[in-house]
Formats: sequence, structure tokens, C-alpha cells
Amino acid sequence: MYGSWQGLNVLKSTNGGANWFTLGIPGAGRITTFIAPFVIAQDNPDVIYAGRDIVYRSTNGGQSWTATNNGNPLDGNPALAMAVAPQNNNLVYAATAPFQTVPGVFRSLNGGAVWANVTGNLPNRFPTDIAIDPLDESIAYVTFSGFGASHVFKTEDYGTNWTPIDAGLPDVPHNAIEIDSNYPAHVYVANDLGVFFSPDGGASWEDFSEDLPDAVIAMSLAISLQNNKLRVATHGNGAYQRALVSPAVGIAEPGMLPDGFVLAQNYPNPFNPTTTIEFYLQNPGYTTLAIYDMLGQKIATLAAENLNSGRHLYQWDASGMASGIYYYRLTAGNFTAVKKALLLR
Repeated sequence: MYGSWQGLNVLKSTNGGANWFTLGIPGAGRITTFIAPFVIAQDNPDVIYAGRDIVYRSTNGGQSWTATNNGNPLDGNPALAMAVAPQNNNLVYAATAPFQTVPGVFRSLNGGAVWANVTGNLPNRFPTDIAIDPLDESIAYVTFSGFGASHVFKTEDYGTNWTPIDAGLPDVPHNAIEIDSNYPAHVYVANDLGVFFSPDGGASWEDFSEDLPDAVIAMSLAISLQNNKLRVATHGNGAYQRALVSPAVGIAEPGMLPDGFVLAQNYPNPFNPTTTIEFYLQNPGYTTLAIYDMLGQKIATLAAENLNSGRHLYQWDASGMASGIYYYRLTAGNFTAVKKALLLR
């Protein structure tokens, strides 16, 4: 087990937390961020990278350390985010905070011996997190804080080129990103309004904040494969978990209907000013679909009629409504379900 506190002070336990000892990462006089990154290689847990303005590497579980890049800083700025490829501990990314110069993103293919500046077209914003595809090491993602620029970028060629993939996400700081190793096209991001999910590697996004406090600042994500959960740590609102999305859960493929009643997440979400709400009815009957504001006041009724079983689509036009979180509620017989929709202008 590893733990840390500010300034890259890292502790290790080899007996389940009964005792701890300090790893003693070098860095006297080096520039270090308040919450400095260290990452442990999945394919060889003895390999650890730790970032100040110089990135250090250990090959023996932290007993000793070597400065990478021939002992030189990456760009004079301290590391703020790092990632090591799950299948290749020699492939590592480091992103720096703008202390001395503009921030940068760097990549090493040989365990830190040589670093390439792959910043390219990435924005002049604080980088917050990096994730590498668990099956295809050429694919990586990086998230950014700030406003007025793209917040999530993807590379499919080891960082040579970066493509913004945050269409449909709110223009707020993005703080973390995680990839489901069982379904690598499933990507989760945490931002200052909650958690969002992409089923297709960032091509589209949907809100994944159900049951979280409204507009919560989601700071960190982790995936627990043992129980198939996504875990989120929030700023001042606790920690939560919910089941990961899997191909067996969610909207059915065209021409197929799920068993039972299903209220799907609206799309697009966030939206402006129209969005589509989809649901499935197992049995015919009187059905209502209504929209509520955050005070619980009904502001629109989209359906209040007898409907056949099967798939139904309704569009909500929120023209004239203020930006914010709204709720839509489906009632059909004894079945009731509620989901959140985010209107961003």
C-alpha cells in the first residue's frame, strides 16, 4: 500500500497498513507541486515514477531512485499529472504546471531516459490528469482545468497529434479521467459539475452524475474491477460509487427491446436548447413524462396518455429556460424513474 501527503512525501506499507515507512524520493531544492504525482506500473509494480520538476524512477518498489532525463527538468515546471502505460512500464507521460513557463506534456518511450515534448496544440491551461488505453498504448487522454478552451484531448499516435473530444461537455474545469480496462471505449471524466461518460472513446458524452449532489465538484476517479464500480471523490461532498456501464446494460441495439421498463439518459446531455428523452414500456398503459426544476416544481408535461408497450421518444424544447439542472420523471403503472438533464447555454 502507498499513501502520500503534500510535496511528494510518499509512504509505503508492506503489511496491509500495520506499519509505514517513508520512501525518501529525492528532490531537495527542486520545484514540487502541492499535490505532486506518483504512478505505479501495473505490469511491474516495482517500477514507480514520481514527479517534481525532475521526474524520478524506481525499479525496486521505491527503495532507490534515479533521476530521468539525464537529471534535467522537463521544462522548468513541476509535474502535475502523470501516467504509465498499463502494458508497458517504459511508456510514461508527464504534464507540467505553469510555474516558470507555459505548461507542457511530455512522453518517454524508454523509461524516462529521453523525453519528447508532445504539447502540440494542447491549451495553455493547467493539465489535471492523463490516462492511457489499457489495450492500445498508442491511445492516451489528457484533461485540463480552466475555462474558454477544450478540456479533454485524445491521441492515437503516442502524443504526436491531439484531438479535442469534449463536444457536449460543459466549459468547466475537468479534473480526472478513467478508462474501463474491460471496455476501453468506455471513458469517464470528472469535472466541476459532476461525472460524465462516453461509450465511444470520447465521440459522445452523457451525464453520469445520477445520485450525486447537484453540481458537485468531482475531483478524482478510480475504477474498482473487483466489484465493477466507478468511485468518485468530491470536493467537500464525500466519496461515492456506482456500477460501471457495460454492454449488457443501457439502451438496446436498434431492433431490440430491453426487458421491463427503462428510462434512458436524455441525449444530448448537456443540451441547448432541445434534447431527446427515450424510454421503454414493458406493458401498455397510462404514462406520464414530466419535467421539474430544482425546486421540484413541474414546468412541462411531455406525455400524459395511454401508450403501447415498446420504445418511445419525446423531445423537450427548453427555449426560454435558464441554464441549470432539471429532472424528468416517468410514471407508468407501478413503475417510476427520475433522471437529471443539464441545460447549458
